[in-house]
Amino acid sequence: MPSPFINQATSNQDFLDNLEDKFPDVFLDWKITVMFYIAVHLLKELAEQYNVDIGRTHEETAIKLDPKRTKNSVLSLPDKVWRCYRHLYRYSKEYRYDGLMDDEVKHESRLKDYEAAKSALSIFCDYMHSEGIKH
Repeated sequence: MPSPFINQATSNQDFLDNLEDKFPDVFLDWKITVMFYIAVHLLKELAEQYNVDIGRTHEETAIKLDPKRTKNSVLSLPDKVWRCYRHLYRYSKEYRYDGLMDDEVKHESRLKDYEAAKSALSIFCDYMHSEGIKH
């Protein structure tokens, strides 16, 4: 039986797939945010698999995992994978809290960030799959 974290990552992936299918050119902010939460739940599953505490908040997770902030990370993620996670976090936070720009500029910018987020999530998920975590 899948864990609650895998169930949530799968639910988020299903939601993202539906958004992409039904609304391919809109809601890029929500798509990016959902991508980040897929990564969050996969990371929590990895932490559970290794029986380590990565914290309860995004800030605690960064403190415990970011190689620039700690010499003794509780999980040894490859640098590229950690950077993908941080990019997803940054994009998600930016689109959740920084407000909306002019419509044309907004769409161009979000489309570029959306493609970058998709790439980051793909790299992140590939690593998780290599660790035996699938959603």
